Amino acid sequence: MRFKEYIRIRLRRSLWYFGFYACGFLYCSATSWKNNIAFPNKYTFYILDLTEPISDHLIIGYALLTAFYASSFIWEMCQCSFSSFSYIFLTGFTAFTYYLRYIELVVLFTNTFSIVYVITELTRCLLCIIKPEGTTKLLMQSILLMLLSIFSVLYLWIIPLNFLLPLAQGFLNNSSSFIMIGLNVSLWGWLACEVYTSPLYRLILHQWYHRSNPNNVPECLGTTTECALFLPRDDIAYNLKIIRREIQERQDKVMALRKPKKKACILFQTLKCVAALNKKMKFRKQTDSNSDNNMVGVEAEESSPLMVDNENCNELTSLQ
Repeated sequence: MRFKEYIRIRLRRSLWYFGFYACGFLYCSATSWKNNIAFPNKYTFYILDLTEPISDHLIIGYALLTAFYASSFIWEMCQCSFSSFSYIFLTGFTAFTYYLRYIELVVLFTNTFSIVYVITELTRCLLCIIKPEGTTKLLMQSILLMLLSIFSVLYLWIIPLNFLLPLAQGFLNNSSSFIMIGLNVSLWGWLACEVYTSPLYRLILHQWYHRSNPNNVPECLGTTTECALFLPRDDIAYNLKIIRREIQERQDKVMALRKPKKKACILFQTLKCVAALNKKMKFRKQTDSNSDNNMVGVEAEESSPLMVDNENCNELTSLQ
């Protein structure tokens, strides 16, 4: 319980991916070196040989990689993460290489891009454990700069030149092949998703949107390194904080609407209240005076018959 909930979520995710990609990088590097697997050239996919036997000594590694990509797709999809698109494209890419009888391409491709994942997840783990202050902050910024440099070279130059370009040329020569269509769509889709979820793209968004008004951007995590490396928080404590902030903002708006904004408004409201009170007092006085007059008239009417009776009695006594 040393770390907060959102730190534990980040650390658990980063350790899982760091462990796999580190092992995958070591296995794929050793396999590529042992079997002398080279990058495909522009003539590799000109003629498709779908009857070539699959290398038996690579099938276990290929199956493990495919299973990991498929399980990661399911896991990310359950968490509603955009990274699920990357893994579904990777799963499709590995499936099409099997039908092409070229599973060596999966080993070589994983070996190429997994180094970026290893450095990224290691940097995330360090940022979760160590507080970026002083020298540590400078160290984390240096590691982030190195990561962005490696990502730019690898994803914007090496992978397009050694994988996308040969596959595109193979598609132009075999445009009716369903396998070549699937390979191109899956690899181009994977690259687009990787760039969209990359630290480089998040860093650009942070510099463009978050720094201008960070208080009105809930996705902003504060520091540049955090925004570049981590997704926006989605833990219970953070969601409660957002709800409390929204409630407070609504209460402030209601109070602002209730308060008069100018002294003239206060004076006008006071005069209206005084005039209304005067009208009520005058109306009450009039009603009271009318009620008194009515009571006097009623008493006079009631006393007049008695006087008549007394006069009649006096006349009778005189006659007697």
